This record gives sequence, structure tokens and C-alpha cells, in this order.
Amino acid sequence: MGSSFQEGALVCSYLGKKALWEVLNLLRALLKCQNTGLCRYLQRSLDFGVNNVKLHFGNWNIWCILVPLLWYIKYRAFEDDDITHVEGSVDPVRDIEIIHEELRLKDEELILQGIDKLEKVAVRGGDKKLKPEYDIMCKIKTWVIDEKKAVRFYHDWNDKEIDVLNKHLFFTSKPMIYLVNLSEKDYIRKKNKWLIKIKEWVDKHDPGALVIPFSGALELKLQDMSAEEKQKYLEENMTQSALPKIIKAGYAALQLEYFFTAGPDEVRAWTIRKGTKAPQAAGKIHTDFEKGFIMAEVMKYEDFKEGGSEAAVKAAGKYRQQGRNYIVEDGDIIFFKFNTPQQPKKK
Repeated sequence: MGSSFQEGALVCSYLGKKALWEVLNLLRALLKCQNTGLCRYLQRSLDFGVNNVKLHFGNWNIWCILVPLLWYIKYRAFEDDDITHVEGSVDPVRDIEIIHEELRLKDEELILQGIDKLEKVAVRGGDKKLKPEYDIMCKIKTWVIDEKKAVRFYHDWNDKEIDVLNKHLFFTSKPMIYLVNLSEKDYIRKKNKWLIKIKEWVDKHDPGALVIPFSGALELKLQDMSAEEKQKYLEENMTQSALPKIIKAGYAALQLEYFFTAGPDEVRAWTIRKGTKAPQAAGKIHTDFEKGFIMAEVMKYEDFKEGGSEAAVKAAGKYRQQGRNYIVEDGDIIFFKFNTPQQPKKK
């Protein structure tokens, strides 16, 4: 149900914002934060957009089209005298509870506003077309306001109800991933006194949601290094960047995947929903590709990695020609063949 909803992203702006913001600016389509305090960051209209982001995948530099995803909520789990916490002390579990309640209260406000407007038209005004939406909003009110539950925790919304939920973009409808910002020392040694408590809270109150430890300080340091310096530093400290895991977790949470297209100078990744057929995947690149679709020539990334070249994949018999019913798989490398639509003749 969660993957049917519109998506967004959220960062707690007071929790080591500078380090996280500079690092995750690489992922600006995933993470946007407001320069405000805890209870004032929940603006209705957030500045999300689709962005090109350069990522490293194996030996490739890939330009990914990243879409706004879900709630990435970051909590600080280390003491730092240079970073002031608005609550006066570091307690990630308390912070999680505060933000969950802030999100729910914001939805309360939106629900009551929506019901008030619909009641004037659908009930007192007698508009029968809007009466079903009014009834659905009352059901949402019962769940969120009376039961004090997040929208996403109700698992039996029907299609019409999901349409209404998408229309109103409630904050608690979005799946969450919990990013726990550790000191570099704690991240490298994989130990922190808060991690078990955070995981226990999430398992109890948001079952199935991911908890991902990372270190904003480490990620920021890595971004200032050359590729060789970065590799050496990670090997010496027996650790790795958490950014790829954060991206993959977001894709998985929303049933997203990506395929690659490759040219002489560039490899590009394109985001699609799981289950997307080849013509619709081609349409992500350009609408003409979908309209004039002939076939998709496909090789698997693992086959390409093993063989080392397109020619080797072909020689191994693993380069396939697929038709319009082919369902694109995660990591496919695709060359689309298509007819160019004829331009209308000028009079």
C-alpha cells in the first residue's frame, strides 16, 4: 500500500545538519531539509524535484535520475559540544517519538481542514459527487485522530481511499527509513549505546522499517578525497560508505529499480517501478522511444561485469532481444531500438 502513495523526504534540521547536508547534497533528490527548528519544519509545500546525481557503480560513473522518495528521518546518536540539540540532550528514541507525533498532528490539521471544506459542499451543499470523498475523509479521521495511528499502518485501504490519500498527501502515509548519525569512531567500530534501543523502538512501533547507521562526519571526509585516497582510507579502517545502502533501501521500500543505458562517454541509470515493461521503460528516456518502440537489446549487469565487454556477453549467448512484453529487471543494461515518429507535413 505504501508504494502507491506520493513520496517525499524529510531531515531533522537540528541534528548535525551541516555534515549531513553537505554529504547528502549528492542525493538532493532524496533529502531536502528546512533551516528551521523541530516543530516548524513541517511546511505543507516542500521543494522537491527530480535531479541528476552522479554516483559510482562498480567501475562506472553513472548519472542517475533520482526521484523524491520517502521519509528519510535522521537522528543523532552521539554527543558533540559543538552541536546544540533543541531538547538539551541526545536521546534518539525520544526524538523519534516527538517527530512521529509532530507528523501525526500535522495530518490532524490537514484532515480537519479537508473535512470542513467537504462538509460545506458535500453535506450542507448537497453535492453528491463529493459525498464519497467526505466519507473517506471521516474514515481517515477516525484512524489518525481518534485512534492516533499513522495512515500507513492501516493496511486495508481500497483503491478509492488510496486516491483520496494521494490527493491530500498526508505526512504519515509515507514509509520511513531511519538514518542514525554516529560519530566516525562508533560507525567504524560498529558500536553505539543507542542502536539497540532505536532498533527495538522501530521494530515495535514501525515494524519492517529499516534502521541504517551512518556517519555524516565520515561521509563528508570521503567526499573531499580522491578515489585512490578514499579507497585506501576505507580499507585501512575496514569500513565503507553508507550512501549506496541508503539509496538502495529507498528504492526497495518503494518498489523501485533502475536500468542502465550506455553510450561512448556516459552510463546513465533510469528509475522505474518494478514490473515496468520495456516500452514504458524506454519512455522514461523520451516519449518517442515508447511511441516508436521496436525492441530492447538487453544484457545483465552481472554478465557484463563477468565478461568485461558487450562483445563477451554476446559471445556467451547472453545478449537478448526482447519485445514489448518484456518486464525490465533491476540492473538491466538496455539498448532500445525504435522508429522515429514522422513529423507532420507543413502546409
